[in-house]
Amino acid sequence: MESIEDKIFYSVLVFMWIVYVWESYISSRQRHLAKTVTEVPDSLKDVLDQDTFTKARLYSLDKSNFGFWSGLYSQCESTVILLLGGIPFAWNLAGKWLGRLGYDADYEILQSLTFMVITMIFSTVTSLALEPIQHLCTGRKTWIQ
Repeated sequence: MESIEDKIFYSVLVFMWIVYVWESYISSRQRHLAKTVTEVPDSLKDVLDQDTFTKARLYSLDKSNFGFWSGLYSQCESTVILLLGGIPFAWNLAGKWLGRLGYDADYEILQSLTFMVITMIFSTVTSLALEPIQHLCTGRKTWIQ
């Protein structure tokens, strides 16, 4: 029999995936629009020329495609972290680090701050690899010519 904690855990996980699928659906509609509208709309012809519109449209498509793959990676990463117990691991790691500095379990606020630093460092390191790829993928074909 599943405990209430397990039910909540899996409900949150399912909700995360539902939100991801919904956002991906909305983005796919925008991608479709960017693919199909190739001429400057009449309402923008006075302020935008065809060349700039084409570059902006292609940039939008590249950014959208990269966003899809980046979002999928991020969603899978979050799922793996949750399923493998990454959050309790980081919490316990923060407690161990503070224990080495002479603080015990009574210092929950300090442990919370240390936990946040650990998770932010992890998040920064994992997202750093995507930054240069994003700039190469989105700027290479449209603006750098």
